[in-house]
Amino acid sequence: GGKDSTVLAYILNLLNKRYDYGAELLLLSIDEGISGYRDDSLMTVKRNQIQYALPLKILSYQELYGWSMDDIVKRIGNKRNCTYCGIFRRQALDKGALLLGANKICTGHNADDIAETVLMNSMLEFYRNTHFILLKLLHGSFSALCKM
Repeated sequence: GGKDSTVLAYILNLLNKRYDYGAELLLLSIDEGISGYRDDSLMTVKRNQIQYALPLKILSYQELYGWSMDDIVKRIGNKRNCTYCGIFRRQALDKGALLLGANKICTGHNADDIAETVLMNSMLEFYRNTHFILLKLLHGSFSALCKM
């Protein structure tokens, strides 16, 4: 639904037609159920469906899991909601692929997206290790600290 996914859909569709690969291309979009967040990209993916004459399936967290991200935020608050959403989103893509009978998933991620993920995970791991060390020091477990 975003610009990277739109470019990917365009290129895959163009190459499939130009070189007669015979691939059956499908559009899958996930609606997380965040008020006002996904509306524009859902409109975009609907336009792409028409423009590229490709079948489109929009799956929502509500229909897959029985709740939306807005429901989750009401229960857990804003802390770590991106973590939940990211995991559920990837799972939703996998479930959608199975539902549609697809054996490949192409996403419009770019190098910036990958670099951001690596940095975020590295920083989180550093925080976890630092947090563990501080806890160990506060509780006087110096030998456990040395084993790390």
